[in-house]
Amino acid sequence: MSVLACETTEILTFTGYEGGKVEIRCPYESRYEEQNKYLCRGECPVLNKDIPVESGSPAKDRRFSLTDDRTTRIFTVTITDLRTEDQGKYWCSVRTGLGTYDKYTEINLEIKPVLACETTEILTFTGYEGGKVEIRCPYESGYEEQNKYLCRGECPVLNKDIPVESGSPAKDRRFSLTDDRTTHIFTVTITDLRTEDQGKHWCGVRTGLGTYDKYTEINLEIKPVLASETTEILTFTGYEGGKVEIRCPYESGYEEQNKYLCRGECSVLNKDIPVESGSPAKDRRFSLTDDRTTHIFTVTITDLRTEDQGKYWCGVRTGRGKLDKYTEINLEIKPGKSEYSV
Repeated sequence: MSVLACETTEILTFTGYEGGKVEIRCPYESRYEEQNKYLCRGECPVLNKDIPVESGSPAKDRRFSLTDDRTTRIFTVTITDLRTEDQGKYWCSVRTGLGTYDKYTEINLEIKPVLACETTEILTFTGYEGGKVEIRCPYESGYEEQNKYLCRGECPVLNKDIPVESGSPAKDRRFSLTDDRTTHIFTVTITDLRTEDQGKHWCGVRTGLGTYDKYTEINLEIKPVLASETTEILTFTGYEGGKVEIRCPYESGYEEQNKYLCRGECSVLNKDIPVESGSPAKDRRFSLTDDRTTHIFTVTITDLRTEDQGKYWCGVRTGRGKLDKYTEINLEIKPGKSEYSV
């Protein structure tokens, strides 16, 4: 099925925050790898197009940039320092070079205000026991130089439980904080996740104005690492011609063991294993990396095909004369179009 063009009635929606950034990912059809790609703003008529950025040329608006991944056939437009006036209609566009109309995919860009202490919206992040999670905290323009921190629990005015704050060593070494002052988003990374990490947190910004700090409420969910006895199935989605990353959490204690992806029913004998750590992949479209710190190994599949759809298993060699550890995976392959949100 072809990438959405100008006659489509489907619209892709992306969401960003004021002062932050958004990445608009635009799939396109095979055979247009060498053609120029661009983002068109507004109604995008045949003449007098408003094109803030196009591949091969300097961006007319320096907040816009464009990269083209010709392997996955997806080009990405990044917009930084988002403003309310950026909201509205755009078009992912491909020069056809065939004397015909360019190819278009309609985009709707929503810009939300940065969440502050008075918000009723709660951001939810999910991690796995033994793994890591990245909590992304947007903040308003004007607070770039102020300290940022994560506050745990109810976070009263006095006696705050602050495991990490910018400018100071973390009180809990599992926590780290980085601040991107260009996008106005600071990120708190928590490693070696534990069940007791679950619950309410607050992204905090020191105002330095003698007033209350700015807060965004966070709900952190910690899930157990899925093993062979689980009834939960993880679902991953990819697009024809693109790639997908299957992230497989595993229990502590298996850092040194081999990991693999098993295709189909994965019987005890005659396993169909396209890729395993420590060995060359049987299918070159498959690759595997193992992050032993977070206890998550990742299988990347490129050049996705419809026949790749179906059941898989994340497998861990136990090396203990027992059955390997498994997590069931369902992989869905969709036609060459995509819906992404930030």
